[in-house]
Amino acid sequence: MIQFVSNEIGYIGGDSVLLKTIDGGLNWSEMVLDSISHDINHTNEILDMHWFDENHGMIMAGPWGGGSETFDGGLNWDYLSITNLGFCQTTSLFFFDEDNGFAGGAGCFEGHIIERFENGTWSTTNHNDSENWNSSDYVTSIEFADELNGFAGTAGGTLLRTDDGGLNWDIISNMAGDSAVTDFIFYPDGIIRATHQNNIEYGVMISSDGGLTWGFDNDLASFFYPSMNAAHIDENGTTYIAGEAFDDEGVIFENSGAFWNFLSIDYPINDITSYGDSITFLVGDSGSVYVSVLPSALGISQVQSLEFTLAPNPAFNQIQVRGLAEDIQGYSISDVSGRIVSEVENEFLGQFEINISNLTEGCYFLNLRTEKGHGTNRFFKL
Repeated sequence: MIQFVSNEIGYIGGDSVLLKTIDGGLNWSEMVLDSISHDINHTNEILDMHWFDENHGMIMAGPWGGGSETFDGGLNWDYLSITNLGFCQTTSLFFFDEDNGFAGGAGCFEGHIIERFENGTWSTTNHNDSENWNSSDYVTSIEFADELNGFAGTAGGTLLRTDDGGLNWDIISNMAGDSAVTDFIFYPDGIIRATHQNNIEYGVMISSDGGLTWGFDNDLASFFYPSMNAAHIDENGTTYIAGEAFDDEGVIFENSGAFWNFLSIDYPINDITSYGDSITFLVGDSGSVYVSVLPSALGISQVQSLEFTLAPNPAFNQIQVRGLAEDIQGYSISDVSGRIVSEVENEFLGQFEINISNLTEGCYFLNLRTEKGHGTNRFFKL
């Protein structure tokens, strides 16, 4: 899973790890998860996550999908209480904002379940699936085109549709067979694409009537029938669809106009996101991270690793930045969990001092930004 909450702050969730970037994806650091005391500590896999901002986030960990929530940037995590006692695992999230959203999963003695969060209260939504008692048919994805119209997919190939804001869900016939429905993307002209993992058919299905009927997307037909895991549209309108080929390699389809471009890569892709108008990240197996354009393209002409020193280090009240020829555009200070504790947008010329008297004792990272690149150095506050 990958998500950016700004052009600088982003998160990647995977097996036994949660990573954070504070420089637009140039560097990633591991977040400490010691305060999580339930499922994630022994089930490892982060199935889904949603960050509202740098401080408030939720994660779902599998295979039983224990939910955790933080309000302090990941320093402390609390158990996410879902009111429906039938939930045996919670595996997916979608939120409009902090007060309105959905959690999907499965029951212990029934199939897929979707719960709706509204103004601080969870309630179970309605869908016609009385014959489904398969607890492994959990919800794999939830997406909304607008406030009323949304879709959800399950691990067993069920496609659900709502047109009343998620109160009621209808089961829609589709092309996924008994394989997982993994993602949805919506176009301004009403076209909807959905990805699935049925590798005996084309990995993308398409609808032109609001999701009532679906067919195979012949524009993305490929002879090796890849299993598709993720789809995304960036702010420029470029579509990315990616997944896994039959030989355990990754595949990416990209379309910025009338034609699809195809790229084969080393590792299967599991999720896609972007920020700005052109920086798109794809994350996959074995810790792989791919990017469409280097993050430096957002106004930085050439990537440089800035080298500088800090003195004194350790320090009590003041720390001095030394060794830079470039003018500084701004800086941030983050603690060992990746949480930014101080941020200044101002120009500094060459050598300058930073007041750290308000910081508590411990280890911190100073990140500097110039027109030519970023640099990070560690210091200790006494």
